[in-house]
Amino acid sequence: MPAIDPARLSREIQTVTMAFDQPAELLARVLALLDFYADRVLRPGAHAARRAPQRSFATPAPVIQSLRQALGREAAVQPEWAWEAASRLWAAGYHETMLLAAAVLEPQTDARAAAWIEERLRAGLDDPSRQVLASTAWRGWRAADLNGFLALIEVWIAGRDPDRQAFAYLALEAAAREIPSDALASLIDLLYRLPSPRHPGVQQARLEMLRALVERSPGEVAAYLVHRHERGASGSQRDLRTLLDRFPTDLRTRLALTLRG
Repeated sequence: MPAIDPARLSREIQTVTMAFDQPAELLARVLALLDFYADRVLRPGAHAARRAPQRSFATPAPVIQSLRQALGREAAVQPEWAWEAASRLWAAGYHETMLLAAAVLEPQTDARAAAWIEERLRAGLDDPSRQVLASTAWRGWRAADLNGFLALIEVWIAGRDPDRQAFAYLALEAAAREIPSDALASLIDLLYRLPSPRHPGVQQARLEMLRALVERSPGEVAAYLVHRHERGASGSQRDLRTLLDRFPTDLRTRLALTLRG
């Protein structure tokens, strides 16, 4: 792996982004740059070794971050090329190219982002890929149309597909961490309409979302948990016990009393 010279890296990335309106060439330039900076101790370069693509180039984080920022800027000013560029980067199958695909989609603000993500969900995703899509790829659309985002999440959670339900809660977790404080009420209102999950993986994803939301709105989450407990909702005692330590002292005391009946 060569040393990273900021001036040289800037020129190399400019060469990559100049091909943004040529998605096939863009992918070729991205792969070449990733391969150039690949960690040879962890993985021989795909191009140099003439091998089929591997999971990761182990490219240093500063290179990936610079590429993400540059491609995101290009995607914002050339949205007509963003969808094909993202699709080609994702299909390349490397961890790094999937991160870059999500960065290309991040500035996009229309609902095509949801359809693009749903198509990848149907194809199957590993955990890192799910995280990338849930947190980054539709960030622009979520910011532009929070109500549309939440409506889609509600439909997915109300369905019967556990993988899609778990992904929806992962997306809600990201939203709970990132959306403006004055928008959290819409997310919390949604919680009251969602059914109790039955699948263990969906239950865990929901708990992770609630943990994130407690950090932003502890009082509202406490009220929601008490509401479920008073109505005997499935899993309500488990939720209270699991999340109890996340709350400030005063709320923790009140919730503990609720648990004791």
